[in-house]
Amino acid sequence: MRILIGASSFADAQAALRIARNMLAGPTGQLGGLLIEDETLRSICHCPNQRVISASGTLIYLPSPTQIRTMMNADAQAFRRRLAEIAAPSTSRWTFEQGAGDLVESSLKSGQDWDILIFGYRALHPVPGKIVVFENTTTAHTEAVAMGEVLADQFKAQTVVYRIGADTPPQAEQGQIAARHFVTLQAALAQLARINAQAVVIDLARGPVRSSDQVKALLNASRCPIVILNSSSAEPALEHNVQIPQPPDG
Repeated sequence: MRILIGASSFADAQAALRIARNMLAGPTGQLGGLLIEDETLRSICHCPNQRVISASGTLIYLPSPTQIRTMMNADAQAFRRRLAEIAAPSTSRWTFEQGAGDLVESSLKSGQDWDILIFGYRALHPVPGKIVVFENTTTAHTEAVAMGEVLADQFKAQTVVYRIGADTPPQAEQGQIAARHFVTLQAALAQLARINAQAVVIDLARGPVRSSDQVKALLNASRCPIVILNSSSAEPALEHNVQIPQPPDG
């Protein structure tokens, strides 16, 4: 199994690394780390004396470009060290890359040659949450659901399947799996934002999440790691091109 973890900081990567560690407990595989520096934040930090409101409500200065570079280098070292620690017991190979850009776009592009892509997100809740699986109402008992059950068993959590679509969903699951039906993806994301999720599992080949923009919306709503199957099936981002017509002759 080849698992790639994409994150914008080591703090965000740690929860995803715990998931990957459990997945690599069996057969020998390959583990990859991708640390992406946010270009928007870097551009803002190039402006001197920029201040923002922190999560606690205080006004703080943004770090300078030099401070950002120092923090990113420290994160990269910690990321590499943790990858090596996880890979060693299972004799798995590991790789690490560092870059700048959009986290979702960069990770989806790099993840096309990997079996599983995991987006890191730092833990916000002291109590572990549910494992949520997104799938269409036209499908049931998919690979994503099976993956959700594996994660739920490893983390002693409940699996909740969010089935999205206008069709009548299959009969509710039994045992530790619960099911919810939503007509639209937006409604499912709104509900997801209200719960404590430990991880979300999606399959880009089956949907309902298919595009990079939808993955970004899912990451913002879930506030937890996202486990992606078939990341090579992501729909390309829409290009917004402005075409200026040629002036008429004469």
